[in-house]
Amino acid sequence: MGGHLLFSADFGRIGDPRFCADAVEFLAAALNAVNPVFAWMGVDGRATDDTNLDCVLNRRVRSSVREARNLLRGYSWTTVCPEDLSRKLGGPTALTATGAFHRDDAP
Repeated sequence: MGGHLLFSADFGRIGDPRFCADAVEFLAAALNAVNPVFAWMGVDGRATDDTNLDCVLNRRVRSSVREARNLLRGYSWTTVCPEDLSRKLGGPTALTATGAFHRDDAP
């Protein structure tokens, strides 16, 4: 389907806000330069090509990947939105203003 980046860490620390913030910062730094169509970070299962949203919508992975620059492929506690889709939705400032996204910068 495409490239995969698998990152493993001690997710036993998932309740530690600093650990979570650092994991998100790592993800942002790793992905900003490549404009990915999807990224998933979680501890509730292993990463697969299909997303939870694909499963709920009964959407095929090929269709989901092909449409990923126009439709969000999935979401989790960390959501990666392709730059193309972000622009169509008004950009980062407009998305933040919706209240649908939250960033906790507390140490």
